[in-house]
Amino acid sequence: MLGRLGKNCFFNAFLLFLFLTQYALPIQCAEADNDISAKQIPSLDETLNIVLKHSKTLKKNNRSRKNSTPDLVAAAKQYYYELQFKKEQLKVADEVKGYFEKAISKAEEKFEAGDTGVSQSSLTKMKLGLSSAENDIIKLNSEMHIAKVSLGELMGRKLTSESEITDLKI
Repeated sequence: MLGRLGKNCFFNAFLLFLFLTQYALPIQCAEADNDISAKQIPSLDETLNIVLKHSKTLKKNNRSRKNSTPDLVAAAKQYYYELQFKKEQLKVADEVKGYFEKAISKAEEKFEAGDTGVSQSSLTKMKLGLSSAENDIIKLNSEMHIAKVSLGELMGRKLTSESEITDLKI
């Protein structure tokens, strides 16, 4: 026979068990999904499957977002295509930066040699172009990082700056 104290302890243990199984443990499982980091971002189809699976997990654990399935799919596609587009833009910006560096180097050599065809003004304009190209690269890297973090959040994974898309087909 349980006394009054024994009944209270049993009741409190039961409440603790209910709380842990309903709230605390599902949250830990969902957070564990988010601890999965990825060096590679899979193809678009695989990414969408991961997003949908993750959203179902969140709904099961009562941590669902307000977004509907079509909204999640649209957002995932937007971030995925944005990453592909920004990666191509980054390649072009790097190439432009290289051209500016070569042009500046050659122009400085001519200017120092006393060539009248190269002025200080033209050198300054080229350096401004180089600065603009470097600024574009920084901006693109930042935008890519934001898109990776956002896509990773939808996937339930931590995508970092080093994470790369494996499928480059658009």
